[in-house]
Amino acid sequence: MRATLATPIILMSLVLAYASASTVTLTGSCPGSVLTNSSNYIEFTIANSGNGTASDMIIQPILSGMSTYNSAEELPIVTPGSNYTERFYMYNLSVPGSYAIEFLATYEQGASNFTTFFPCLAYVGRPAVSLASITLSVHGGSAIANISSLSKSPINASLVLLAPPELHVLAPQRNLTIAPYSSATERFTVSQPNLQATFPIIAQLSYSYAGIHYASIATAMIGLSSAELQSSHLSEINLGFGVAVAVIVVLIAVSFVKSRGRKAKAV
Repeated sequence: MRATLATPIILMSLVLAYASASTVTLTGSCPGSVLTNSSNYIEFTIANSGNGTASDMIIQPILSGMSTYNSAEELPIVTPGSNYTERFYMYNLSVPGSYAIEFLATYEQGASNFTTFFPCLAYVGRPAVSLASITLSVHGGSAIANISSLSKSPINASLVLLAPPELHVLAPQRNLTIAPYSSATERFTVSQPNLQATFPIIAQLSYSYAGIHYASIATAMIGLSSAELQSSHLSEINLGFGVAVAVIVVLIAVSFVKSRGRKAKAV
């Protein structure tokens, strides 16, 4: 039996990709379901509300703490007004808790290639609300992760900054100990290519405590006007009695562009 949280995970990623005179606007969504050995899949839905067509789309999950049988799904064409749902079947579901998953989508529009991320939280066995929250902001060539802990015990966590291959992140993975009821700040140096584009980046915080795995995600954009770009974070809300957890993320991310033969503009 598939358990579904009272309020699903909502991911809103506005991707504006201009090629010729058309626009591809993509929205990705992932319901907040609890994975078990008998209900071991995650459904990821992608919709195009723009007036341009995305072709040769490949969707790949980036996983930590679990594995998937189907490492990628291909959509030959995503026309304006259409939406598609793909199931990704998971295994190695041995440790209960919350896990971060990033869905990487690559596609073509006209003579250009585009890539963007859609973050998601999945639950194994039971909902698990992290006691460590994270936000991500961008200042110049640095991405700054701010972490706050409400735990009465120290948290030994792993922090990873994920970025598209066109960006280089110095020391993207960190191990840190967060003292009880305290905050911590980690700064990442990010090199940016000289492209007319804006790139999505994702900070992923995870730790284990008392046999439960916990994860939190924060997103931001880095690019031409990074100092003015807003960040967003994933907030977890306990709905009472430990039965249902609502997880909502709002992500506005703009894909990056690799031009083929002519310059493409990404906003």
